[in-house]
Amino acid sequence: MFVPVVALALPDAVKQAYPNLKQVGKSDYGVFVVDVYDIQLYQDKDLPEVDVLNIKYDINLKAKRRIDSAIEDIQQQPSQKNAPVIKWRTQMESFFPDVEDGDSITILRTEEGTSMFYHNDTLKGAIADPEFSDAFFGIWLREESPHKKMHHQLLKNAFHK
Repeated sequence: MFVPVVALALPDAVKQAYPNLKQVGKSDYGVFVVDVYDIQLYQDKDLPEVDVLNIKYDINLKAKRRIDSAIEDIQQQPSQKNAPVIKWRTQMESFFPDVEDGDSITILRTEEGTSMFYHNDTLKGAIADPEFSDAFFGIWLREESPHKKMHHQLLKNAFHK
């Protein structure tokens, strides 16, 4: 029996809440010759506010390193010059886990603009701030993304850009 990729990659709670999600893009990130992670974008063609990023890590990373990178990437977006990154850092520090090779982090942006973070299949925390969601998802999905290659690969077949 054929099982679609979406059935394997996302946490059960996300699949149940949004059963019509489809993978619309994928990319990867590496530093020199080290593969750091693979990333996939899921969307529902009828829900333009909802985005799901699934990041599968190829190396072990401490939460602090991931948070530092996220804050740096947010600050590189011209539209985020005055973003409350100290507040956001504190919120992320309260639940971001360390990751090991093979772990997945799934981030769901809901219709209300809340970002929900799953480590493998477990909800670890949420930030109910649409500005945070825009900035965080902007790391990969905004035109001003510091990661141009990933931006284009993720959005190439997207329902909503």
